[in-house]
Amino acid sequence: MELVGLDWLTFGAKIAWVARQILNDGIMGSEDRWQEYAEFIRPLFDPKYPDRQIVQTRTSCGIFAGAVLHWAGRTRKRYGKIGGALLGNWVEDCVIGGKAWHWRGDGTVPGLGSIVYWDYGMPRRLSSGRWRYQPTTGSHVSVLMEQVGDLWLCAAGGGNDDDKDDDRSIGGTVCKIGHHPIDVFAPDGLHRNMIGWFEGDELDLAA
Repeated sequence: MELVGLDWLTFGAKIAWVARQILNDGIMGSEDRWQEYAEFIRPLFDPKYPDRQIVQTRTSCGIFAGAVLHWAGRTRKRYGKIGGALLGNWVEDCVIGGKAWHWRGDGTVPGLGSIVYWDYGMPRRLSSGRWRYQPTTGSHVSVLMEQVGDLWLCAAGGGNDDDKDDDRSIGGTVCKIGHHPIDVFAPDGLHRNMIGWFEGDELDLAA
């Protein structure tokens, strides 16, 4: 996938463009369009792993987001570790509180191409100005692909190909575009909250 002639786009717009292009032909994962999926995520994996193995690797929301960043032009420094963490591993060099990170409630709003981080609980700002948040094993990330008024159409890896009303409950086996725009500040279908996000236009500087 090449961004030929798209150098004029902001990095956030490049992220959104890649997410749209790879999913324009429909969902993909270990069963659907699996060869295209393997080619898309291959840069994240050590070459020793065969295509059929990498498309069945879990943490697919992080793998999808990491691949989108790669094809948008954010060079990876190392291969992802199978069984490793979502952030810092598949979404390389992105950690909560680090570069490009914005806490929910910090007075800003996410822009195009931002990678939104969902989890149970809610972040809290202490009197010291520091933030407190307790991560769980149920976290999820999605890419803000298109803004529609105050809502966002998201692209994400995970979930099964059902027809749930709430597209934020994507989580587990396929990559797809949500059925309709959502309010990213509202809880998702699994009662997870948006904890914060990695700002799209800042992600090229966070590598």
